[in-house]
Amino acid sequence: MGPSVFRLAYLVPYDKAFRGWLGAEADVIDTTALTPSEVGTALADAIGVS
Repeated sequence: MGPSVFRLAYLVPYDKAFRGWLGAEADVIDTTALTPSEVGTALADAIGVS
C-alpha cells in the first residue's frame, strides 16, 4: 500500500512544529512496542485519568 500522500504532505510542517513550540509543550510517549491497550493506559496515566 505504501505511505499516504496526504500524510507525507504534512510531514515537513509537523517536523517544523515539533522542533519548535510543539516539542517544547508536548509530552512524547513512545508507543512503538506497546499494544493498543497499553497505549490507552499510557495516555490515561499521562493526563491523570484513571
